[in-house]
Amino acid sequence: MSKCGKRKLTVNPKAVQTIIWGLVVFLSLCFLCCCKGKNDTPEEKNVISGTELLKTIVDNQIKPLIEEGKLVGVSVGVINGDSNAVFSYGKVHLDSNEVPDGNTIYEIGSITKVFTTLLLADAAARGKADFNDTIDKFLPADVNVPDFNGRGIRLIDLATHTSALPRIPFNMNILAGLNNPYSDYSEKELYEFLSNYKLQREPGAQYEYSNLGGGLLGHILELAEGKKYEQLVVSNICEPLGMDDTRINLSEQQKKRLAQGYGGNPLWPAGIKVPMGNWDFLVLAGCGAIRSSVNDMMKFLKANMGIDKTQLYESMEKTHRQKEEINGTMRIALGWHIMDSEDSDKDIIWHNGGTGGYRSFIGFNSKYRAGVVVLSNTASTEVDSAGFEIIFEIIEKSHDLHPEK
Repeated sequence: MSKCGKRKLTVNPKAVQTIIWGLVVFLSLCFLCCCKGKNDTPEEKNVISGTELLKTIVDNQIKPLIEEGKLVGVSVGVINGDSNAVFSYGKVHLDSNEVPDGNTIYEIGSITKVFTTLLLADAAARGKADFNDTIDKFLPADVNVPDFNGRGIRLIDLATHTSALPRIPFNMNILAGLNNPYSDYSEKELYEFLSNYKLQREPGAQYEYSNLGGGLLGHILELAEGKKYEQLVVSNICEPLGMDDTRINLSEQQKKRLAQGYGGNPLWPAGIKVPMGNWDFLVLAGCGAIRSSVNDMMKFLKANMGIDKTQLYESMEKTHRQKEEINGTMRIALGWHIMDSEDSDKDIIWHNGGTGGYRSFIGFNSKYRAGVVVLSNTASTEVDSAGFEIIFEIIEKSHDLHPEK
């Protein structure tokens, strides 16, 4: 039987040192890889801070329009979820270097109409009017109100542009007042037009956009409520929402913040812009008379989206509901238009506006909690295109803006 003895273990100090250093390097690399993975994940997914991404989205649409001279000045408000931001570009006046901001005031034109239809919904909620009331209920008895085979014009027909009234009244002297076309159109002219106009089809049967209809609805609400249109807007909408810069008649302090409006001609080079006068309204104020700022319009937008719950939300929601189909991709609600998407969750509720020297756009999608307001002191439809592109991109990048969802 062989005898087994114990082997003596010899340790090489250099080998141990090599092993230890190798282990240190290995663990360091593991740590760096972990850190690198955490820090690089947003970059790989193109996820940056929400405000930075919103600014990039807006910059991509607005900066080229300013640089190419298509727009003079622009203020943009964007909403994504609980966050919102305001970005401004260009100038309030071509002869100054003053950049607009969230408190710069612009004419919002036909966006006024969604204030008018909100006043209607609010009046209906308070029993002051009914959507199905015909307009002869409110107008003076000596006005010969038009009808079609006994079918009268209802308030809801005015609110949905299905009244069968034309876009503008034929007795408005547009050519004599292109710079301020509504300024001398009074109750007298309105009542004369209605008394002599023959409807060409049944009210409620067909969509036809009508400034006359929107203005007439505002006037009827004046008669129903016993207040002037601006008083109704201020007391029933602006005061509950804290919109102190949304008015028709501006204070001296507000006039100092009113951007100069500019118009152009499609046949002229893009950079040629002509200063335009402000538009004034009498009896048809409900179709386009309001002036406002992006900061104020953001309050209006958030209230419509239900982000800020207010006493007006129920009435606002009623104005968003579809009433008539315009075509295969567009529907009309109470004043608001609805642009259809292949995915109905991405439909956009919107309106635009324009006067002689200003252009405006407002749009939102409540399901994605995305919204935009674009106000410009340049009468250019580029504003509408930019507004749509901004909200489309906010919806498409909603995961990047909120990667935790």
